[in-house]
Amino acid sequence: MNSAIALRTKTEINREALSNGQRSELVKKIYEGKTVQKVLSWQAEDGYFNERMHTPVSNSKSWSQEGCMRFLMELGLSVEDEPIRRAIPAMIKPDWGRELNAVKSVAAESFGYGIIRAALFAQAGLHYYEFVPYWIDLSLHAFRCIAETADYHELIEEYRNKYVFREGKELPNIYHMRILAFTQSWRTQSNLRMLQKAYQKLYEQLPLPPIYIKAKSQLVAPAFTIAQPYNQDFSGENAYLWLQFYELNARMGMLHAGSPFYSHYNALTNELAANGEEILDKVDKRGFFQYSGYSGMALSDDWRRIEQKRDDLMFRIRLIDAYTKGYE
Repeated sequence: MNSAIALRTKTEINREALSNGQRSELVKKIYEGKTVQKVLSWQAEDGYFNERMHTPVSNSKSWSQEGCMRFLMELGLSVEDEPIRRAIPAMIKPDWGRELNAVKSVAAESFGYGIIRAALFAQAGLHYYEFVPYWIDLSLHAFRCIAETADYHELIEEYRNKYVFREGKELPNIYHMRILAFTQSWRTQSNLRMLQKAYQKLYEQLPLPPIYIKAKSQLVAPAFTIAQPYNQDFSGENAYLWLQFYELNARMGMLHAGSPFYSHYNALTNELAANGEEILDKVDKRGFFQYSGYSGMALSDDWRRIEQKRDDLMFRIRLIDAYTKGYE
């Protein structure tokens, strides 16, 4: 089994308490991976990966700072491990958003570089930095926009034959979801009920049309990740976005038997139980291997062998199952 999958299976699915020696042995093997070696070669002396926070340099084959950090954390590395430990100080310096001092990303500027950093720190377990609670509140606001409206039309207006958000209105984006998925302090009964209401309304309206934020002369669509047809069963074409959405929901405690989305997750597990893992063989690899703010989920270097692909995908499904049962 892939060492990253082995580590995360033991710690997150089986909830085993590994000794320092056991964990160190698995981490040592993770460092030997081809993709890991490439990513580590991009880390500068100050801990920053490459030159860009949100988007890599055009036509380069490298990843952004957030893509590299997400990749390493998805492998099971943490602030205990040198690459992540070195990257954290670089994220709290005055120039931490490197694109702010170079070619600016209109997309990242429009919804705030701060939310990107907060999502990374939330995933790293660094919840005590003062900006994390701030973004938790704004993430709850994004879900509250759904919960407190009859449908998404109340959140939007037309602009140049497209839909844009009204002032003060929004839909959750992938960063809002990650911040809530990896933090606990917001989980009051009131907030949980609000999220359940928001997800019920979202389920009834998906998929949503493209909705944009006006950013200077451009339109960007950070909410596209929540606008997909997640109220449909798993398929090979939508696998990456579907698994990402369902995993984050499970981490938030929103994928339980009373959730409208649960039936589609249950349909996948029933299909696997009845017919084995062949359903996974049709999964499109797009979205799995290129790590960025929006993509990246594979823990293997490649899927040249069908066993690697099945191991990667089954790990995600078992992880969703573990978090779903953890909140029953």
